[in-house]
Amino acid sequence: MATIAPPVPPTITLARLAELARHSASPSVSVLMPIDRRHPDDRLDHGVLDRLVDQARAALDAWRSSVDIAELLSPLTRALGRRVVAEHGESVAFFVSPGFAAEMEVGTRLDPVCVVGDRFEVGPLLPSVDRSIGGHVLALGSEHLRLYHVGATAMHECTVPDLPRSIDEALWFEKSERHSGAHSGGQTGRGTSVRRGHGTGAQQEDRKARLDRFFHLVDHAVLAHVGADRTHPLVVAGSGPMVSRYRAVSRHPWVLPMEMGSTVRVGDDELRRRVAAEVASAATVEPLLDRFATLLGTGLAGIDTGEVLTALAEGAVFSLLVGSAAPWWARWPDSTERLAERVPGSVDLVNLAVSDALRTQAAVHLVPPDRLPDGAPFGALYRY
Repeated sequence: MATIAPPVPPTITLARLAELARHSASPSVSVLMPIDRRHPDDRLDHGVLDRLVDQARAALDAWRSSVDIAELLSPLTRALGRRVVAEHGESVAFFVSPGFAAEMEVGTRLDPVCVVGDRFEVGPLLPSVDRSIGGHVLALGSEHLRLYHVGATAMHECTVPDLPRSIDEALWFEKSERHSGAHSGGQTGRGTSVRRGHGTGAQQEDRKARLDRFFHLVDHAVLAHVGADRTHPLVVAGSGPMVSRYRAVSRHPWVLPMEMGSTVRVGDDELRRRVAAEVASAATVEPLLDRFATLLGTGLAGIDTGEVLTALAEGAVFSLLVGSAAPWWARWPDSTERLAERVPGSVDLVNLAVSDALRTQAAVHLVPPDRLPDGAPFGALYRY
């Protein structure tokens, strides 16, 4: 029997949301409800929850699944026997599927809803996600490399066992034979021997390929250390060419370039000062919205709902911009036209977009609705 995990604080991390989004057991039942604090005896909350559980039971009856409905909904029916608690939040969210159950305290007020489908309804929780300043800083250098964690008030160097500190350390197994490719040529009119070089272009390409291999190893170690919570930026500091190469290689969904020359000559205090300003600036979505507006019409950004959903399913979205977390019910994949009300077989396209973005490690940002053209529920910046 699945048991409900302890409630989490009302401030939700995107990592927690991503965990729910990646959960693929079917059927998945999501029950979201506000808490009425005007009545301490909890009768109204129990009435709302009881009605939502009845809706879940009816939807599961039509699901044509062999799942034991009473067993599946037991965490919810047990909640009817106790107080529905949200000590610091405005709402409570229940998520149950075969072998899994979770209860979350939510910091925003949710509309009561029960959704039964093949994924959890995580979109409405987006406004409660923790947006505090934070992230990581990768100080680049081919001979000296460091990773820092940035919090709201401090920055400290991370201990990452698999993080190579230099290109020679990372690629020690490669035997790099460096030949000048030069040989003596003919005589000049003054009888002086000339040395002619060959392979300069090839050597330069080899250096680029070698740097890419190094950065692939670095990026793998960084992402393993960061884990599933990639909601904060990765600031990449270093010389312009190094930063550019790393951005081209990295799979992190939110890389902030910070060109500052050699980081070896920059002390930790100075690096901390520069990074704090960069991360604080990144806490706003204005730069991202400006970039989005610039790229619309170039093929690198999109606003068409069906196009964005297809790109999300293919993992081609770099950043998802959501104008509103309110459900957008439609008969997808037949249509993306918003329905006046939810009907059987309809899909919440906002939840579909948010969960697919989290599943494919795309960055997700809540933006002012009027910044998305034509009343679109969401837009996207594409990886390619």
